[in-house]
Amino acid sequence: MGHKVSVIMSSYNGEKYIREAIQSLLDQTYQDWELVVCDDCSTDSTLSILQEYQAEYPDKVKILQNEKNLKLAASLNRCIEEAEGEYVARMDDDDISLANRFELEAQYLDAHPEVSIVAGNINLFDEEGIWGVRKCSVELIAQNIYRYHPIVHPTVMMRKSDLVLVGGYTVSKETSRTEDYDLWCKFMYEKKNAVNLDEIVLNYREDRFSFKKRKFQHRIDACKLALKWRKKLGLPLSDNYYAFKHILHGLVPQSLIRIYHKRKYGKNL
Repeated sequence: MGHKVSVIMSSYNGEKYIREAIQSLLDQTYQDWELVVCDDCSTDSTLSILQEYQAEYPDKVKILQNEKNLKLAASLNRCIEEAEGEYVARMDDDDISLANRFELEAQYLDAHPEVSIVAGNINLFDEEGIWGVRKCSVELIAQNIYRYHPIVHPTVMMRKSDLVLVGGYTVSKETSRTEDYDLWCKFMYEKKNAVNLDEIVLNYREDRFSFKKRKFQHRIDACKLALKWRKKLGLPLSDNYYAFKHILHGLVPQSLIRIYHKRKYGKNL
């Protein structure tokens, strides 16, 4: 008999942190889950680490291997195809799910059949510990998802039937850095409901002093994608501003980004 929750993960050269990520799954208070993990042609010891866990937990760990590096969206789609659970939870190979994450999310979906996606808040952490908190402060309706990108991808749990209905992740150059945003817009286009729990459910790994800028081409792609979704979702023309913000942010000096992060996340920076 299959598990209720299928956790999908893609890993490329994740040997440094993947044990911590998997251990956080094993430490869950809710244990009716399987891990479907896709090794995306790693050149380090990621695959052998995964095989260790598969040998120890053969009923919980399922490994897929890409013959060539397919990147995140295509790898996650492979995992979705193999997932047997009614619910699909996301997990990255360098984050840590808090122990009650699956219990909170699965119970919410059980109790709210009208909801397709449940997400949660995060601690931001690095090698020195937790340095910030990110909380969603808006209702997860189409316009807010389009404008503010409030859903943190590795916190979500989704109904597999609805995930399949919307076609899974889009594999394209245009969505190579925004596959999650595109997916939420697809859910909204199909009039599906999403909710963010007022709970911290995940420690999200992010260096407090790293403010790397995305390649400008990726910002252009994100802008084009947002313009497309503004139209498809029937949002007002004035919301094009939020599409062009992707490009405007790329022009902001690093020093100003650091000041913004310090104000937003406080004394630990």
